[in-house]
Amino acid sequence: MRPGKPILFATLADNRPFLGLPGNPVAAAVGFRFFFGALLREMLRVPIEAGIPIKTRIPRRPGTTLFLRGRAHHDDYGALGIELEGDQRSHILSSVVAADSWIRVDGDETRAPLLFSQLLSLKS
Repeated sequence: MRPGKPILFATLADNRPFLGLPGNPVAAAVGFRFFFGALLREMLRVPIEAGIPIKTRIPRRPGTTLFLRGRAHHDDYGALGIELEGDQRSHILSSVVAADSWIRVDGDETRAPLLFSQLLSLKS
């Protein structure tokens, strides 16, 4: 996955979870949003977050899951669209600040990109 490596998840001797995030700012944001978010959902017994499939064509990288920053919008017909936000390199925070969404793009051509709110939502 890019950005977002390396990630560490462990259970300490006293059964507390431990999550280690990468040092790169955007990679840490992705790790926190998706891995810590999944941990919180599990601990709170909130259903897993699925994301919203989108039809926007986004370049893929075979064998790699990409997490891109974007802004969601509705076109004149009410269809949900997405625009990639600024510089997507993993050390650029301005695109995180300007974005309202994360787009997960799997390397597999058969899966639609998924849209997630930038904010962690624990609603069921």
